[in-house]
Amino acid sequence: MGLVLFFVSSMLIFAFTIASQLPAWEFSYIAMKILILCVSTAFAAIFFDRFAHIFNDRIKEERSMRTLFEKQANHDELTQLLSRRGIFQAIERYSKLDYFAIILLDIDYFKSVNDMYGHDIGDKYLVAFAAKLQTLLPEGYLLGRIGGEEFLVIAPTRDENSIQHFIARCLVDIERLEIEIADGTISRTCSVGVCLHNKRIPLAAGLKYADTALYQAKLEGRNRSAWYTSDA
Repeated sequence: MGLVLFFVSSMLIFAFTIASQLPAWEFSYIAMKILILCVSTAFAAIFFDRFAHIFNDRIKEERSMRTLFEKQANHDELTQLLSRRGIFQAIERYSKLDYFAIILLDIDYFKSVNDMYGHDIGDKYLVAFAAKLQTLLPEGYLLGRIGGEEFLVIAPTRDENSIQHFIARCLVDIERLEIEIADGTISRTCSVGVCLHNKRIPLAAGLKYADTALYQAKLEGRNRSAWYTSDA
């Protein structure tokens, strides 16, 4: 806008300098034409400047809304973790790795929390559970809630010792996790299924293997982990 006004002012000065050398009647006529042209140009510049600001604000608003919608679609509303859709999209970044670990965690006897204390308390525990997992998550690991009381962790490593260390911390800290209710506290444990996945195996198969391992952990008494290696 400032550049346009500078240009108009410069043109006025230049035009009047040239026109001043003409006879008086011709000078007046040309001066009026120049003035009308410059005023029109200035108004046009102001209009287009305002239009550009409105257009830019509209674009920013649409981008902001798109970002919000994408966040809502890719994040679980209750826990603010990645949703099932969000974590499966995020897994794409690991698709070129030769190996990564798929870790499924399921809260033991969670249904009884909802049945005995109500869904508000169940939701409160889910939020606390998710927050605790986030504090334990090593750098580079992905965490999401994929449904109900089931959570998915993607670990970009095949180092069984580091994975087992992470799982052991989860089992211990979740067992210690308590939330307050009206007449005391409640706590639960979790079971874990692990699959060391390689890129030759479809992701759906890797998830099935991890789920099989999780089921085995449940059969063996819960509050423990079980492993399934997809390329065994």
